[in-house]
Amino acid sequence: MSAAYGGALQVDQRVASNDALNYPLVLLGSGSLELQFRAAPPVAGSAWTHYDIPLLAAAGWKSPTVATMPTTNPTRPRRSCSRCSPI
Repeated sequence: MSAAYGGALQVDQRVASNDALNYPLVLLGSGSLELQFRAAPPVAGSAWTHYDIPLLAAAGWKSPTVATMPTTNPTRPRRSCSRCSPI
């Protein structure tokens, strides 16, 4: 994942129906590390919603599998993540 750090991920999502739960929009995993990105769910219907998601720690990525998140430099020590939640 560190090779993509600083880039962006483009995702299009269409929601046919909504159960009012906020599922992660994107899940990325490698070995024992999992990162998730959540966004406000779009209104259910036939329209597609486009997302440009920065691949940066400050963009809101969370890890439900570890208690720490990478800093802005992936090679530096990690810091605590107090807002991480399980899926």
